[in-house]
Amino acid sequence: MMCEKSEGVVLELPAEIDEDKKNRTITADKCCVDVLKYLWDNGIDTRGHCCGHGECNPSIIVPDGYHRIGIARALILIEQVDNREWDILQWQLTKMNCESEATDGPVLIIESAVKDGAES
Repeated sequence: MMCEKSEGVVLELPAEIDEDKKNRTITADKCCVDVLKYLWDNGIDTRGHCCGHGECNPSIIVPDGYHRIGIARALILIEQVDNREWDILQWQLTKMNCESEATDGPVLIIESAVKDGAES
């Protein structure tokens, strides 16, 4: 869902960012287009974004392998074209089918949800 101030804009992903995305398009939040294009033009790959919809900072998702220097570079580039504070996010692989002290384990959670009628 896009906020009222941020209509969707269709953008073609540049081939030099990720060859697997060649000739593919994404729908971008209108207020993020300049930032996305500027990052791509400067070699920063993105895997997603959100304008924040007036509830939180806008954000981009960078692929695995970006470390502090790449993230700092992305923030510097963003500051050159946008005056909002941005968050840089990255997906992290987490094993979810194991017992943990923080949970009763996935099997027990699923069984509880089914018993409580929360199957979906």
